[in-house]
Amino acid sequence: MVDQLKATDFRRSVPANFEFWHSQSTFSDPSVRDKQLAILQAFEEHIQHLSSSDYRGDIPIIDVDEVSVTQFRKEFDHTKRPCVVLGICRDWPAVKNWSIDNLLNDKTYQDISVTCGVDRQGKSLNLPCAEFVRYMLDQQDVNPLYVFDQSLSKEGHQFSVDYRPHHFFADLFAWPQSNNPKWLLLGPARSGSCMHTDPMATSAWNALLHGRKHWVLFSPDFNGEFIRTGKGDLRTGVREVGGMMMAMQHPQDIAVWWFLNVLPVIKQRLQSEMGCEAKDGVWGTVNFKDGDWSDGNGDAHPSGMIEFIQEAGETIFVPGGWWHAVLNIENTVAVTHNFCSTGNFSEVFQSVCETDIGMGEMFLNHIKTQLTTEDPALRTELVESAENILELTRFLAGR
Repeated sequence: MVDQLKATDFRRSVPANFEFWHSQSTFSDPSVRDKQLAILQAFEEHIQHLSSSDYRGDIPIIDVDEVSVTQFRKEFDHTKRPCVVLGICRDWPAVKNWSIDNLLNDKTYQDISVTCGVDRQGKSLNLPCAEFVRYMLDQQDVNPLYVFDQSLSKEGHQFSVDYRPHHFFADLFAWPQSNNPKWLLLGPARSGSCMHTDPMATSAWNALLHGRKHWVLFSPDFNGEFIRTGKGDLRTGVREVGGMMMAMQHPQDIAVWWFLNVLPVIKQRLQSEMGCEAKDGVWGTVNFKDGDWSDGNGDAHPSGMIEFIQEAGETIFVPGGWWHAVLNIENTVAVTHNFCSTGNFSEVFQSVCETDIGMGEMFLNHIKTQLTTEDPALRTELVESAENILELTRFLAGR
């Protein structure tokens, strides 16, 4: 494999303003060439290992046609329990329309501009969709460009009309001023996201239409330094509600590096310090013997690590506060939303108020005047919770 890679021209077929990515992620610098080749070879070995094992773990798998919205909220949303959901995207036009071949050749999509990175000045880098797909098919980069495009937030945008979020993930934060993130994801093999929690304590759902993704999740009581670097204390004993840790300043902030070099260290420490063991070389779900973590409301939630492969057609539910990293092990097409539900409303509203009290006031007004619910008592409960949080925030801010 290495000989084959050495004989390849790794220049990107992208415009000139993308050249700095070439210097970072390809083999133009002889001093790092061997290290980069080693990473590519290690990635191929990683893929072979995943293919030879059943990486489904013990993560719950449910079918959207067999579980009611009430059941989902009770068993997963309110208990902060991750799960795989089947059938969410079964009837979406996006399944056909967003195939690699269609994005490359269909005139409806091929010229749509997508955001695939930032330049040295922090400005968005954009390419026509078809041009990015060509890059995705041809690239051999260690740290490839990755489309995280927010066009789905634009009403009537071509991509946004091809799918519909499920009622499982009804978003209380869905009002014009909120700008809650909705992303189109085009991920080449080896691209991904480093270890992070989602902003504003929001939960997330990620529907994979094509390809495969390797996921690792950690419950909120883990120490962020440990799961990001393999160093420091394993757990904090308290929930860490926070934002994204994606500064991209160190090797562990690159997804493929973290999966190949940091994750094995973390597993080793879990085994030696916590007595956790893999089953047939597969970690699946690790639940700690010393109990659950508390969300501060007196409610206990599962504690541990979850590792699994997401297959095409599956949707992952990631509760707010759960750490997660994702590696695209094939070329992938996906859609993901962050959202606020009845299960994480208090945490999200508090985070919003701490960031911007004015935004919190608008959020409360939205709940009072615009929220439609079949349960009037629920609206009353949400309003009372929001008013208490807002009052405390104002007091602490001296307002």
